[in-house]
Parts: sequence; structure tokens; C-alpha cells
Amino acid sequence: MNHTITNDSGKPREVVRLESKLAKAPYYNSKGEEVPSVTEVTDTLPKPGLKYYYWDLGRKGVSLQSSKDHYTGIGKIAHFMCELHGTGKIPDLSDFPPSQVSIAENAYLKFASFWDKEGFQPLHNELRLVSEQWGFGGQIDKVATDAQGRVCIVDLKTSKDIQLDYWIQLSAYEQLLVENLGLKLDRRMIVRIGKEESETDFDVQEKPSLTGYFYCFTKALENYKALKEIKWKFR
Repeated sequence: MNHTITNDSGKPREVVRLESKLAKAPYYNSKGEEVPSVTEVTDTLPKPGLKYYYWDLGRKGVSLQSSKDHYTGIGKIAHFMCELHGTGKIPDLSDFPPSQVSIAENAYLKFASFWDKEGFQPLHNELRLVSEQWGFGGQIDKVATDAQGRVCIVDLKTSKDIQLDYWIQLSAYEQLLVENLGLKLDRRMIVRIGKEESETDFDVQEKPSLTGYFYCFTKALENYKALKEIKWKFR
């Protein structure tokens, strides 16, 4: 349950628990029909990086579950802290192991330094939208203006590198912004917040256009719907 505290100026600040954000509500179009999320669609795409990840775990003699528990925990905490940056809200991380929180805080500090250096001013945070035209929904991490007043979309990732499907996912988020808010984006960026202690485990990449990636997304959406139809007809 969320609650509030006051800062030095006496103004209330909301304290947010991570658990309250874990359950993702479904998306519905204007007719009340449930539509897939962007990540449900992109989950159908090939992820070649996972093959190396599984091989590396086997080489190190680490079980998949223990690795997943450790790094997923760090990733969720770091992502959550970055989501709240600039919102005036405070994360409540009391239910997580201090060792995970410590690593996540290190990752967050790298993000906060980047964010403040760019002079970002938030426009939207954790914005949920639905595309009536294409039939999908998504939750956008951050939309902001930079120091030059340019409109930017920022997608946060807590992975070892930036994968192709991340850009396909980001292109769908841009479609949601254009379709619902009429926003014209000037910058499209993925911010990779690594989960290692190293200062170099942080990466920011940008692309001037995502048109080709959105074409890929529409084809993946067709594939997602076809697979769902097959499962329904032949289950």
C-alpha cells in the first residue's frame, strides 16, 4: 500500500511500493475488446542473445532459476527507481535483499546522472495507451523534453546489451504517442541500465527514425494474432 511522507520543505511525497506495479493490467480498445500488449507481440520474435546467456550459465555451473531470481530482482529494482526519477515519488524497497538494492542503486545513479546532464523535463511517465488503428496497447517508460526543448521517448532496459527487438518495441510506443497524442518525436532512445558494478555497464543509443522497425512490428502483430487464432481453433 502506498503512503506519503514530507520532505524538508514540508511538501508531501508519495512512497510507492514496487509490488503495486508488478501486475500489469490488460489493455482494451474502445469496444471493450482486449488487445495484446507491445511486449506480448515482441515476445514472439527471435531472441538469439538468450542462447548465449543459457550457454554461459551452464559454463559457470549456475542454475537458470538462481540467476533469474538474482538478476531479475536487481533489474526490477533498478528499473523502478529510474521510473520514479523526476516524479517526486520515493521507492519503498524494504521487501528486497539489501545486496540487490545496493547493486540496483549503483545502476540508478548512472541513469540519474545521464538524465540530469541531458536536462530532461518529464512530460509523461509510465503512460498507458491503446492503438485503435492497429489493435495493441503499451506502457511507455518516459516521455520528456531535453535541454533544447526536443521531445524524446526514453525506454529503459536492464539487460546486458541492446537487442533488435527493443527498437521494434520502441517503434510501437512511438505509434501510440503519434496516434493518441499527436506528438512529434525528435529523439528516440533506449537507455540500458546494466546490473553490474562496472561504471561502463551503461549504454544510451538513439535512432533518427523507426519506420522500418514499425513495419516489422506490424508483421509480428499479424503473426501474434494468427498464432492466437490457431490455438483457439485447434486447442
